[in-house]
Order: sequence, then C-alpha cells, then structure tokens
Amino acid sequence: MSDTHLHEQARAHARSHGQDHLFRFWNELQEPEKDLLASQVMAVDFAQVAGLHRDLVKGQAAHASARSETITPLRAKPWDGFSITERAAYANTG
Repeated sequence: MSDTHLHEQARAHARSHGQDHLFRFWNELQEPEKDLLASQVMAVDFAQVAGLHRDLVKGQAAHASARSETITPLRAKPWDGFSITERAAYANTG
C-alpha cells in the first residue's frame, strides 16, 4: 500500500468516527511522522473506544446521578470544634 493511500485511508477512518482533529497539524509533519500517525490512526478501533466511553464514562455518570439522590452530605464541624490533637492529626494528613 502506498504512503499516500495509507494517509487517505487513515484520514477517512478518523473522519468516519468524528476524529478529524487528529490531522489538525498534518501539514506541519514530516513524511516519516505522517506515516507514523497514519499507522497509529489505522490501529485504533474507534468503535471499541466509543463503546468503552459509553459503558464506562457515561455509564458511571448515569450511575452516579442515580445514587446522588440517596446521598446526603455530612454535617460540617467548625475547625475550632476539634481538639488541638485532632487538628494536628488532620493537618498532618492533609
């Protein structure tokens, strides 16, 4: 496969998954860098990445928002309500 064909294929692969931005600085790259980027883009399984994002990132957000309805914040205790020993321990812990 010619380098030009690989480059075109990589751009089409990225474009079909809304990842055109990967080629934003394409014209600033040297030929070996273009070859490497094209190879790397072709190696990405964008469908798998989208699935992982959907399941792990968006799924966690949905799960967290469902849980947030049952979680209430702890009551705050004023700093001067702690003993000197407790303050030192918290200060050392960070």
